[in-house]
Amino acid sequence: RRAQESVRARALHRAFVVIDEPQIIDVGLWNLFLQALRAACAEWQAQVLFNTATLPPIAGGLQEPCTPLNDEVHGQPRYQIRFSPTPITADQAAEWALRHSHSHQALAVVVNTVADAVEVYRHLRAADLEHQCTLLTAIMLPGHKRARIQEIRQRLEHNQPTVVVCTQMLEAGVDLSFERILRALPVFPAVAQVAGRANRHGEGQTGIVEVCPYHRSNGKDSRLLVYRDETSRRQTDALLSEHHSFSESSVASLLGTYLSRCWQENRYEACLQRLERAARGLWSELAGLEPFAHDYSRVEVFVPCGTEMVPRYAERMLADYAPEGPTQLLDLLSRSHRHGEHSFEDRKRILALVHCFTVPVPRQVAQQIADPVNEWLWLLRKPEDYCPEMGLAAAGAEHEATEVII
Repeated sequence: RRAQESVRARALHRAFVVIDEPQIIDVGLWNLFLQALRAACAEWQAQVLFNTATLPPIAGGLQEPCTPLNDEVHGQPRYQIRFSPTPITADQAAEWALRHSHSHQALAVVVNTVADAVEVYRHLRAADLEHQCTLLTAIMLPGHKRARIQEIRQRLEHNQPTVVVCTQMLEAGVDLSFERILRALPVFPAVAQVAGRANRHGEGQTGIVEVCPYHRSNGKDSRLLVYRDETSRRQTDALLSEHHSFSESSVASLLGTYLSRCWQENRYEACLQRLERAARGLWSELAGLEPFAHDYSRVEVFVPCGTEMVPRYAERMLADYAPEGPTQLLDLLSRSHRHGEHSFEDRKRILALVHCFTVPVPRQVAQQIADPVNEWLWLLRKPEDYCPEMGLAAAGAEHEATEVII
């Protein structure tokens, strides 16, 4: 997309590349991704490690087998997954948490959109819940999210009653463990991912993950707004209908079945013709292809909050670059790009500091709560719209466009 990305390619020379959870790569581009990866490894003498419980089919892309580095382990299953085809609503999800709070210390309700998370959270806050209830979404400042996750971890470690309502951000890169999880129906890989947060370290009794469709009060299924591939949804529904209850020991096999069925239904090999045409000189065939779905309708909203919402290192940087406060950063950012007043290193640090104060939201939401600063950055009109409890989730949930945020 930019020349700078081509410059970075040189760093792959003799590199060791770790690709974590490759099954989340766009299935339509998986074979193309593998072929490009194979060529890159040959060109730059790089090596690749796939870190995954189940590797998607690789024959069409790598044309050679991978070498497994782990021994097969058969331990006590940490969790059991149960599927119910009966849809639930926000108030029923809250009732589920209330019902299980009498017998479980650590509960999580995972839904597909921020708007859904806010609705469930408000139901729980209005109820007589003895557990501490926490909302966790992607539209919070980075430091705010980090602090919330640390608070949740400490409560769980001290066996304090905890209920977390969140979006699928819980499913990757978050080391938290719950006794019982309610998951709004996603696609099968997401079911496997969220199950890894049930009795995560095998520290307690078998964790239970309950999966069921989630409908809004108007009957709308918000799953369609996030998981838009019809094949993935259909194969997930078919697999869960065949296996209403299964343990951790069956997940890898079922995930393999799911992926194979998706590949059989849609032979994702047409993209390889793009590579052939590009090799013949038509390089534009590869333009714009990305291994991960990206929503270019999002913009960054700058939140001029106090330093209590940012990491400690950002406080030190802020004192060096913008002692008058975060709003001074916007002027610095503008001057450094327009007039080149700062060194390359300083510009990088200023930009990194700006991102400590930004939250990604859809452009439609930004238009309601912020004003544009440049093509990618917007300034929150009213700092009080950023809630210490919910971040921008409360403000964003008022606008229908929030549905696309995960």
